Amino acid sequence: MPRKSNARRALRSRASALAAATALLVERGPERVTHAAVGERAGVGRATFPRHWPDLQSLLLDAVAHGARPLLTLDDGPVLDQLC
Repeated sequence: MPRKSNARRALRSRASALAAATALLVERGPERVTHAAVGERAGVGRATFPRHWPDLQSLLLDAVAHGARPLLTLDDGPVLDQLC
């Protein structure tokens, strides 16, 4: 049976990595988010990622699902003009 301290540490590292991925996603966009950048910002090691997400795309999807908003900001002009 895993010790509770290990479980808490895993939850903290997951939350830190997810918060870092969310921030980087908003700041840089998905094409510039890497495991290395997320790990550096979150202060977690590379082994953290496969424990929680099978690949980078899963991490990014989790970040979007848990708060990477707004990914897109629009002004008061026509929406179609801003999307093109």
